[in-house]
Amino acid sequence: MSHQANTARKQERRFMNEEETAAVIRTSRKSLQNMRYRGEGPPYHKLGAGQKARVVYDYDEVMAWMDRNKVVPGKPQGGK
Repeated sequence: MSHQANTARKQERRFMNEEETAAVIRTSRKSLQNMRYRGEGPPYHKLGAGQKARVVYDYDEVMAWMDRNKVVPGKPQGGK
């Protein structure tokens, strides 16, 4: 594999639908939708407009969101 093809493969983003994302964060699809409605939860991408728009989640962004919400017992939590 050429260096250019290898670099492109490393930069390829993995997008997940609601079902896949809910499974990754161990919640229901409905709970994920509720988090999105309340302006909480992992960042997402909306493809299209209106109610027919498709929502997808970037795997790396979901994992980063999980890392930001990590709780370490015995450590003070930021600003709360």
